[in-house]
Amino acid sequence: MVVSLLTKPEPESMVEPFYAKLSGQSYLDKSTGEEIEYSAEGHDLLVANLFDLQLSKGLRHFYRRFSVDINGLLVASGVVVALIALAKGVLYLP
Repeated sequence: MVVSLLTKPEPESMVEPFYAKLSGQSYLDKSTGEEIEYSAEGHDLLVANLFDLQLSKGLRHFYRRFSVDINGLLVASGVVVALIALAKGVLYLP
């Protein structure tokens, strides 16, 4: 933090494209080699929008907005619980 405060800030021309890519969705078209932007419901990034969750609009809106991230988190949590249960089961084998 001290180094960040003592050094000069990055130029706005370099910072703006970074944040634009962070908040937008895109994919690489392999045939042309270009990045193509798209907007599909449920593909907003939960961590990137952590301070703009819009919970006042309701939980249904929250889930529709971040459904891919939420579903991935639930699946990953289930895998972790299953691995822990499997490890505990192995410990009880004779």
